[in-house]
Amino acid sequence: MNSVSKDINAVKYLINYTLINGIEPSSNTPFSKYSRGYFCTNENIKKYLELVKVEQDTKALSVLASGDHVFNLITKGITNIDTFDINRLSLYIALGLKRAMIIKYNYLKYLEVCQKLTNPFLSLNDLGDIINELLPLMDKKIRKFWQEIISFNYERQKNYQNSTNLFYLLSQNTYGFKKSIRGNIFLENADEYNKLQNKIASVNINFQNNDIMNLPHQKYNIILLSNILTYYESQYQKNFNKEERKIVLQKLENLLKDEGIIFLNYFFENEALKQKEKWQNIKDEGYTYLSIPPLSYLYEEDNVVYKRIK
Repeated sequence: MNSVSKDINAVKYLINYTLINGIEPSSNTPFSKYSRGYFCTNENIKKYLELVKVEQDTKALSVLASGDHVFNLITKGITNIDTFDINRLSLYIALGLKRAMIIKYNYLKYLEVCQKLTNPFLSLNDLGDIINELLPLMDKKIRKFWQEIISFNYERQKNYQNSTNLFYLLSQNTYGFKKSIRGNIFLENADEYNKLQNKIASVNINFQNNDIMNLPHQKYNIILLSNILTYYESQYQKNFNKEERKIVLQKLENLLKDEGIIFLNYFFENEALKQKEKWQNIKDEGYTYLSIPPLSYLYEEDNVVYKRIK
């Protein structure tokens, strides 16, 4: 069985399991190879990327997640990007569905379709119409995935009086799309979106299905790690001490070129202070905390932990 067939079978199982057992609330539960990913960002990526200086040969490494990190890097002019994720679903949502949407739709149409895809009352037929329109713009293997998943989801739910939106079964933070607009450079206005649209089809994006400690042994000017270091600690190193964390930090820093910048972790809203105290010792390794406005108006600040290598 090839990798796409394995992915299809695993996601069919995820859909079926979730329809039977219900959707679990979002939490810091570690991700797996097939788990609910993200449809859109919940970070203020636009704000912390103000620290990034782009040169002609800038090379970036980024977690894939919803794809928004990568799309923002492209909008800023970076065209050589390696990306990774432990969750294979992110490949199909970000570099399959969302990439095709950006190629096909103008700014306002992209926003409109995202609103439809994140609407809990989206019908099975409307979902099928949207996906089928985008299939010709997808890679052959990704196209096969979506064809089979849409068909399976339709057959599984066609007799339900009220079907559950597929993207609520496959994604977290679907309800947060409107807030996510404020966190993305490429969604700021039509001009910024057009920068992304004009480049995305020709950008060199390499995806690896890896976790944070098995990244490619290359050198980068920019590394975006979102908040996966927190997940990594939760999953593998629950009792991280100072020396263990130092080893991890050094391994990640070794991936940076001279004058490179690493965005190590993103701490959300009301968790920021608690997490900042927990991670206080990384300041001893030369890291800086950047306070930025959160996407939610309910809180005062998010915090980004970053470091420049001189």
